Amino acid sequence: EKLLSRLETYKTKTLVILNKIDLVPKEQLLGLAQRFSKPWVDQIFMISALKNNRISDIKSYWEKELPSGPWLFPEDQLS
Repeated sequence: EKLLSRLETYKTKTLVILNKIDLVPKEQLLGLAQRFSKPWVDQIFMISALKNNRISDIKSYWEKELPSGPWLFPEDQLS
């Protein structure tokens, strides 16, 4: 609840990423997602990073939403 009240003050698009969905029962997961469903939350992603489950959804979102720009690091350097 404390985190939710702080997020509301930023007045910007907010993404919620719920990780480890493979460890949480679906009923509990849906309840968590509903708690984060607020007017300032643009998108809620439910992922399992370890199992690479639904990571492509986040990548697709960022491809659409983030502006193109120059490389900030050499192309072969991981950042």
